[in-house]
Amino acid sequence: MSAVFNGMAVLLIRLLFLLISYYLMSKIDWRKILHPRYANLDVYLALMASFALAYLASSFFITIIEILQSILLALFL
Repeated sequence: MSAVFNGMAVLLIRLLFLLISYYLMSKIDWRKILHPRYANLDVYLALMASFALAYLASSFFITIIEILQSILLALFL
């Protein structure tokens, strides 16, 4: 049961960070950065950048949670 709970928590954290990072990446004006010929790819670039940012941020957050869990278990057991 604990593994199911942990798996669902990881999935929800990753989805939350994906939504947040896509919201942030979609606010960037990619057309100023891209060549005019590739300006229509700005949505795909924002999506790919948000996947990378979400993975990094959620992995960091999940690692911090796991470290805190192990510290708290060591203290109270």
